[in-house]
Amino acid sequence: MKKIINFLLVKRPETENKWWHRLFTVILFGSAIVLFISIILLTADIYKHAWFTHRITAFSLESNYQQAEGQEFPCNWSIDTTRADNEPIKSVIKCKGVEIPLTDARTYGALYDTAGENLRMQYGLDKYNGACSNLPQNPSGKGLSKEEITCLNEMQDVMQTDPTYNEYQNASENLAKIKIKVSENTNLVTIFSDIFVWLTIPILVIITWIIFWSAIVYRTLLYVIFGKKK
Repeated sequence: MKKIINFLLVKRPETENKWWHRLFTVILFGSAIVLFISIILLTADIYKHAWFTHRITAFSLESNYQQAEGQEFPCNWSIDTTRADNEPIKSVIKCKGVEIPLTDARTYGALYDTAGENLRMQYGLDKYNGACSNLPQNPSGKGLSKEEITCLNEMQDVMQTDPTYNEYQNASENLAKIKIKVSENTNLVTIFSDIFVWLTIPILVIITWIIFWSAIVYRTLLYVIFGKKK
């Protein structure tokens, strides 16, 4: 253990009472602690999905939404870029903080499309419906063609100049919500093994960090400045 510590932390008589040596030590271990905490926080979501499962109980446009159990999450929409050739442009619902299976997202997206069209008709924006549907599609069948993207962007700009657009935007933001019931995975073996991996990875990163900056970079600088240790 002593040899390992001596390898990681450089000790020389010339540096024992130097202020810059103490400053380097503080910066080295301070940055290591910050790096360790950052890795833990950044990887927390990866393991959280394994320990907790989300079950969708209801979408706001379904009839049983008010009676459904679960925590409410706001949702937004995006365009389904996985659609096949000759399929119309469809929306896919994405709810912040929750991963929704694509099949469910497409089902809810269809409900959202219908409700969205009714909302656009209510605010007089239905005249923009289907304005880009007859344009050439992407030959690969995946994603949107350049013409479709350009058209959609232009239509968005035109809609934003419509006097009722802001009212429509406020109404559409509250249109899609979802209720999620979270259940805990009680497989203790999986949880403890994940915690072991979760802690082992940042510990190895920290050891590598200290070896690089202290045992290699700092030791090399001291060798250049003071020469070989007596």
